[in-house]
Amino acid sequence: DFGYTGTGTLGDLVWEDTDGNGAQNGDEAGISGVQLTLQGDWDSNGFIDFVLTTTTDSSGIYGFSNLPGGTNNVIVNAA
Repeated sequence: DFGYTGTGTLGDLVWEDTDGNGAQNGDEAGISGVQLTLQGDWDSNGFIDFVLTTTTDSSGIYGFSNLPGGTNNVIVNAA
C-alpha cells in the first residue's frame, strides 16, 4: 500500500477569440472568472473517477495540479 498524490498538471488560458482564428493575438485578452470542470478517468476504464473545478484568474489563466495519469477532459462552463 502507498499513497499516490499525482504529479501531472494541466492548464492554459481562456481568452475571447474576437477574430475567430483559433489563435490568441496580441489584442485578445484573457477572460477572468470563467469556471472550468476537469473530469478524470485515472485508470482509463471509461468511467469518471474524479471531478475538479477551478476558475480563471484575472488574466484568464487556470490550472489543475497533482493529477494522476489517465484521461482528462476539461469543460468550459460558459454562461
